Amino acid sequence: MTESHLRIACGLVPAYMLFMLAGTVLAQSPGVSPSVTTPDKVETRLGTFEFKDGVPSAGAALGQATGDDLYGIVRQYSDLGVHRVGTPVDAQTIEWFTKQLENRGGKVERQPFTFDRFEGTSTATINGQEISSMPLFYEGVGDVESDSPFVAAAVPMTGDRISKELSDAIAKAKAAGAKVAVIATKNPLGLLEPANQVAKLGSGLPVVLVPGSAAGDLQTGKVKVRYSAKIVKGESANVVATFGDTSKQPIVIATPLSGWFTCAAERGTGIAVALGLVQRLAPNHPIIVVGTPGHELLYIGLQAYLERNMLDPAIVIHLGANVALGIKDPKTGQIRLAPGIDDPAKMQSAGRTLYVRMPPQAFAALKPIFAEADLPPVLNPPRWNGEGELWANAVKSPLISFVGIGPRFHTPGDVPDEVTSPMLLNTVYLSLGKAIDVFIANSPR
Repeated sequence: MTESHLRIACGLVPAYMLFMLAGTVLAQSPGVSPSVTTPDKVETRLGTFEFKDGVPSAGAALGQATGDDLYGIVRQYSDLGVHRVGTPVDAQTIEWFTKQLENRGGKVERQPFTFDRFEGTSTATINGQEISSMPLFYEGVGDVESDSPFVAAAVPMTGDRISKELSDAIAKAKAAGAKVAVIATKNPLGLLEPANQVAKLGSGLPVVLVPGSAAGDLQTGKVKVRYSAKIVKGESANVVATFGDTSKQPIVIATPLSGWFTCAAERGTGIAVALGLVQRLAPNHPIIVVGTPGHELLYIGLQAYLERNMLDPAIVIHLGANVALGIKDPKTGQIRLAPGIDDPAKMQSAGRTLYVRMPPQAFAALKPIFAEADLPPVLNPPRWNGEGELWANAVKSPLISFVGIGPRFHTPGDVPDEVTSPMLLNTVYLSLGKAIDVFIANSPR
């Protein structure tokens, strides 16, 4: 794995056109009308599909979201602000997501949880000019001001967690007797990039992170820094919505709700696709939606949810990081889907991966559908990434989990116009919707 960039976090046609009913609908003979071989109703353990002349009835298409609808959701989410758990923006996000679900007919419950919240501020200047900065959360607490801090530059993340390079820089600062360290985060675009953190005190040394673009000036300029941090009681809540009779092996649609900055691609695209899927599927199938803050603190919201709730779903769809991430061409301004990667170890600076747990024969019908969104699978992996690992350990059902990275991942540059588009969102949404259709149709009653 390349430590500097391996940071796994992480359809274009109507659904009926690739709708498959293998094992339920008899094979068509040449020249035979679909209405002859396709029954008017197909019963599955998740509900009833109604057909006319071989395609789903109008009711099955109700609520289909458009790419513009999904992009509007991404903008709304991103515009709320910096989405760190336990903050006022987190509370606003929970309220916003609740209303989104209620507007789609969901019965919504908020499940509160508490945690030790890091509350801190920092100011850093080079030659008298202030630069962007943030405390390295939980690394140290207290108040300190210095005009001779330890300075360094380091790749901040391996996976979505602190890299050895950053840990070594902090250890070197402590060994040097520094009161505070200022460390530039190496990033392909020179951006400020924090890693996800465990919500407990670290080395005790106050550390301030600054953008990678400041690395050179840190070494040659006059650096001053001010730091203040403490641990306080934190509160947040998971958002859980039910649609229909969820005692009948529901589809679980899960999405994290928070992150380090405005998180348009990292969080917003997954949230948008989740809400689109609710519109599409809820008229015919029982659904549980699970929205969990605290991703940036190593998934504390999902941990709290899984400790409290026992589930036996038909399938879990975990919409993790960068579900519809695009990479913008600096010359043309065109945004294309980040490439699909079927071997996470080969992922360098940008890519999306689909982790899947189900029998190979069951996934065979889904594979070409996901290929429409350039999502090659990692099928039945021995290890999972991000919240996908928690879901894999908590339930025995089939599981699909999205992860992805890009140069704006975990940075202030993760904003809608730079990282996604209506077309990209629609491509992923339709592909996933069709795949769920096929999975449901092939599920035994």
